[in-house]
Amino acid sequence: MRIEVIDSAGLTTAQARAYAEYRLFATLARHARVVRSVRVVLEQLEGKGVANGVTCAVDVVLEPAG
Repeated sequence: MRIEVIDSAGLTTAQARAYAEYRLFATLARHARVVRSVRVVLEQLEGKGVANGVTCAVDVVLEPAG
Protein backbone atom coordinates (compact mmCIF):
# COMPACT_ATOMS: atom_id res chain seq x y z
CA MET A 1 0.00 0.00 0.00
CA ARG A 2 1.43 3.35 -1.02
CA ILE A 3 0.51 6.39 1.13
CA GLU A 4 1.29 9.90 -0.06
CA VAL A 5 0.68 13.14 1.86
CA ILE A 6 0.60 16.26 -0.34
CA ASP A 7 1.05 19.58 1.41
CA SER A 8 2.16 22.08 -1.21
CA ALA A 9 1.59 25.05 1.10
CA GLY A 10 3.88 23.66 3.83
CA LEU A 11 1.09 23.58 6.41
CA THR A 12 2.42 20.64 8.40
CA THR A 13 5.66 19.41 9.89
CA ALA A 14 7.43 16.24 8.81
CA GLN A 15 6.32 14.69 12.09
CA ALA A 16 2.65 15.53 11.39
CA ARG A 17 2.89 14.04 7.89
CA ALA A 18 4.48 10.87 9.28
CA TYR A 19 1.70 10.62 11.87
CA ALA A 20 -0.96 11.00 9.14
CA GLU A 21 0.69 8.21 7.14
CA TYR A 22 0.83 6.00 10.22
CA ARG A 23 -2.82 6.58 11.13
CA LEU A 24 -4.00 5.85 7.59
CA PHE A 25 -1.90 2.71 7.40
CA ALA A 26 -3.18 1.52 10.78
CA THR A 27 -6.76 2.15 9.71
CA LEU A 28 -6.48 0.57 6.27
CA ALA A 29 -4.04 -2.27 7.06
CA ARG A 30 -6.80 -4.88 7.28
CA HIS A 31 -7.80 -3.91 3.72
CA ALA A 32 -4.23 -3.76 2.38
CA ARG A 33 -4.96 -6.57 -0.06
CA VAL A 34 -7.37 -4.39 -2.04
CA VAL A 35 -5.90 -0.90 -1.47
CA ARG A 36 -3.50 0.18 -4.20
CA SER A 37 -2.68 3.68 -2.96
CA VAL A 38 -3.83 6.44 -0.63
CA ARG A 39 -3.36 10.15 -1.20
CA VAL A 40 -3.95 12.88 1.38
CA VAL A 41 -4.14 16.46 0.14
CA LEU A 42 -3.91 19.32 2.66
CA GLU A 43 -4.91 22.81 1.53
CA GLN A 44 -5.29 26.05 3.40
CA LEU A 45 -8.80 27.52 3.54
CA GLU A 46 -9.15 31.02 2.25
CA GLY A 47 -12.13 33.23 2.85
CA LYS A 48 -13.77 35.65 5.20
CA GLY A 49 -13.83 34.61 8.82
CA VAL A 50 -11.55 31.62 8.34
CA ALA A 51 -8.48 31.64 10.56
CA ASN A 52 -5.83 28.97 10.07
CA GLY A 53 -8.31 26.63 8.41
CA VAL A 54 -7.13 23.56 6.54
CA THR A 55 -9.06 21.11 4.40
CA CYS A 56 -8.04 17.49 4.23
CA ALA A 57 -9.08 15.26 1.32
CA VAL A 58 -8.29 11.56 1.28
CA ASP A 59 -8.39 9.51 -1.94
CA VAL A 60 -8.18 5.72 -1.75
CA VAL A 61 -7.50 3.81 -4.98
CA LEU A 62 -8.58 0.19 -4.86
CA GLU A 63 -7.35 -2.77 -6.89
CA PRO A 64 -9.67 -3.72 -9.76
CA ALA A 65 -12.26 -6.30 -8.72
CA GLY A 66 -11.72 -8.25 -11.95
